[in-house]
Amino acid sequence: QTWIDFRLAWNETEFDGIGELRLPSKMLWLPEIVLENNNDAQFEVAYYSNVVVYSNGLCYWLPPAIFRSSCSINVNYFPFDWQNCTLKFVSLTYNAKEIKMNLKEEWSEDGNTVLWFVEWIIIDPASFTENGEWEIRHRPAKKNTYEHIPMESNKHQDITFYLIIKRKPLFYIVNIIIPCVLISFLASLVYYLPAD
Repeated sequence: QTWIDFRLAWNETEFDGIGELRLPSKMLWLPEIVLENNNDAQFEVAYYSNVVVYSNGLCYWLPPAIFRSSCSINVNYFPFDWQNCTLKFVSLTYNAKEIKMNLKEEWSEDGNTVLWFVEWIIIDPASFTENGEWEIRHRPAKKNTYEHIPMESNKHQDITFYLIIKRKPLFYIVNIIIPCVLISFLASLVYYLPAD
């Protein structure tokens, strides 16, 4: 998470060229962004890591967290099914006039221009483990603004991550579908046996 806190800005030339500080997160204001559709009612992060504060007031905080959410499963096309798991992040207490939620931005090298918003879930390959039954097919992200809800409500905006996963059907093909087809074929051969 990043945000600008103008009260934490300073002039680097007045402080020996120090351009960034690491401060305990308990000493600073932190945005209360939570997973709305969580499964275990745990809104705390796993560890309150330090916040990196830059001289322009930009604060960067990346606490480790484990998010648990449930997905409604549609098995109409089992074992060739796709599932859409959504993770919806909202501000717990602040409305859209107080904080503006955005997806991650990629800036130009001079830092003056936003090149684009990152509109997908960034997965770190070093910490990602493949699953034997599911594979991630798409991972879009979207900022939602609900115009029919007033800006004074904390429900006016959210950031939603969509995790589209596809079942790997090989296990079910080998262990269920092929044996059923073979048994059905063998059962039809019973009619070709001579009657004694």
